[in-house]
Amino acid sequence: MLASTDGMLILLLLLLASYAVGVVLPFCVPRKPQMQGMVGSVCACAASGIGIALGISGLVDSEPLMASVASSIPLLAFAVRLDPLASFFVLTISLAGLAASIYAMGYLKEFHGRVSVAALAALTNAFLLSMTLVVIADNGFFFLIAWELMSLVSYFLVVTEHEKADVRYAGFFYLVMTHVGTA
Repeated sequence: MLASTDGMLILLLLLLASYAVGVVLPFCVPRKPQMQGMVGSVCACAASGIGIALGISGLVDSEPLMASVASSIPLLAFAVRLDPLASFFVLTISLAGLAASIYAMGYLKEFHGRVSVAALAALTNAFLLSMTLVVIADNGFFFLIAWELMSLVSYFLVVTEHEKADVRYAGFFYLVMTHVGTA
């Protein structure tokens, strides 16, 4: 039988893999925006479902999940920690991500022929992934990388309809505010 932290690690890896597949797979069905949107939404739904299970297991488990991967920069590592507080936020992000992904299945139809649906689906998965990484980051180095990734991905989501001047302004304002927040 797996220890509870082993089970949580498997769920975490499945969550990360599902979002990663959701970033790549929409581009594998060119010229089929309906399928691109569906593939991205299904991957996000799957990852969100796994995130819900991970969040709940992290809330009820007595010991936190801690894992790290060494980087090529001395004394810095990509470290994650899933304690009850992080689990609460993973659960919250996953619940909102599940609702948004279900809604996106119909919403993305509005963008067919105007913008790349594959890019929107991939960015949505990348955004949910980066938000999850922000809340499970266990050191400042990894937190800043995840925060920057989240800021950039969300900027590109905001400026999807970049031909509108007010959208470009909103995107620029958002980008400035996220970097002020980082500072």
